[in-house]
Amino acid sequence: MILVAADDLSGAAECAAVARRHGLTAEVQTEPHPDTPADVVCLDTDTRSLPPEAAAARVFAATRSMLPGRPAWACKKVDSVLRGPVLAELA
Repeated sequence: MILVAADDLSGAAECAAVARRHGLTAEVQTEPHPDTPADVVCLDTDTRSLPPEAAAARVFAATRSMLPGRPAWACKKVDSVLRGPVLAELA
């Protein structure tokens, strides 16, 4: 599985669409479900409007809860115009 953490639903959907275009199975999740058979999981963390500390904690908790699914790769989808607490989420 490839895990993508996005700060909003549209970012998660965009990444899932790119994965599908490349022949991978993909799903968008708003709550972490690590037992999925999907090749790519795009997780909407809904953090764009949160304060930096809260956003970082939510991204950490969400990605950590996906570890039982044994993702081979994990990445953070960053907003194209850098909206939201990007630095805190990446840290």
